Amino acid sequence: LFLAHRAEKLALDGETQESAEFWGRCLTVCEQLDVVPEISTLLKFEQTPAATCFAADMKKLQNRQAELQELKKNVTQKAFAQTCDYLRKKRNQ
Repeated sequence: LFLAHRAEKLALDGETQESAEFWGRCLTVCEQLDVVPEISTLLKFEQTPAATCFAADMKKLQNRQAELQELKKNVTQKAFAQTCDYLRKKRNQ
C-alpha cells in the first residue's frame, strides 16, 4: 500500500517516471501477494479474545485486507496507465 500511495503522490506532483517506477514495484509485490478474502480465516481462536481493542483492531485488519484486494485488482491497469503517461510526456519533449 505504501508503494501505491507513493506512486499516486509522485503522479500528482508530475513525476511521471518515478511514479511509473513505483507502480512497477507495486505490481511486482502484488503479484506475489496471496490475499485471503477474510482475514479471520487465518486466525484460529478457541474463544474470542477478551481485549477491548480486539474488535477495533480486527476491523482495521479487515479494512487493510480489503484495500490490498482492491489494489491487487487494479495495480496492473494503474501501472500500465502511468507508464503510458510517462512515455507520452517523454515523446512530446
